[in-house]
Amino acid sequence: MSETEARQLAREALEEVHQELNQQLRERNHLSPQAAGPALSQAGREQGTQSGSTSELNLPALEQLVRQKQELESHLEAIKSDYDRIHAPVAVMADELAGELKNYLRETTRPKYARPLRDSGAKLDMRAAMASQATYERTGTYDPEVWINRTHPNKRGQKFLFLLDESGSMGGEKWQAALKALVMGMEALESLDIDFGVMGFSDRPVIHKQIQENFDLSNRKTILSSIQGSPKNGTNDADALEMGMENLLLASEPEDELFIIVITDGIGKSEQVKRLQQRAREQQIHILGVGVGEGMQPVADVYEDHALVPDLAQLPYELSEIIRQKIERDED
Repeated sequence: MSETEARQLAREALEEVHQELNQQLRERNHLSPQAAGPALSQAGREQGTQSGSTSELNLPALEQLVRQKQELESHLEAIKSDYDRIHAPVAVMADELAGELKNYLRETTRPKYARPLRDSGAKLDMRAAMASQATYERTGTYDPEVWINRTHPNKRGQKFLFLLDESGSMGGEKWQAALKALVMGMEALESLDIDFGVMGFSDRPVIHKQIQENFDLSNRKTILSSIQGSPKNGTNDADALEMGMENLLLASEPEDELFIIVITDGIGKSEQVKRLQQRAREQQIHILGVGVGEGMQPVADVYEDHALVPDLAQLPYELSEIIRQKIERDED
């Protein structure tokens, strides 16, 4: 049995226990299903205060159900992965971010090739050319339909790259907030089927996920395990940004919209990073700085486009709003 299946079975069993507890409570106090849940905490105090209530309630059965519920909850918590523990508090926020982005990030449709109306084109269809050659050898005539042209996609794609600051200045609450912001962003883009990569940086840049890699359960754990042990050492954000720009361009199509989201406290090689942002604009790459919590003013000082939020719950709207503005500016 897989870990995902085990979690699902545990949740289903826990739900059954809750239903049985509520049924016991309704039979005892004649409550509606809506009232049973909130009243559960009052069951112990009310027990014995109503005439005949003890005989109506199977106390050993109730105690057993409570014990089963506690055991199931403990088991469910024990089988959670480290990724689950980070994801759980931001799952709703990830959905919110995906909902905001879906309004203006169109689904990826890759350009295709089609046969032109004339006997010429931009690309030779090798299969058709080989068939034409065979026809010529048999009949002495060529089939001219060996060319194909690239069609223009009716939707534009996007590629994202997350850069996570793993330097020593990102300790404590900064680090926990940064990890949750990263997971929130990854889950939102995955739900929209948008390609993304993940890199980290301290003394040097490190690739945690290639842009074309799948984002399955195993890969989620691999990404997090490769990040764990941070934050430490210095801040080589400039090299990471330059490497990220190169990787993003290599993994993209000419019509893709490209975004790099840097989750950081802004402390690093600020002048180099500013110069790289100028180069990124020339290459039509959008770079966004993200700072969560207190002491994030350096992010605004270094990154022209940035989202600074005191609380993680505000990030879905703030980040999506900056992305919307960048896209609309490109379309004007």
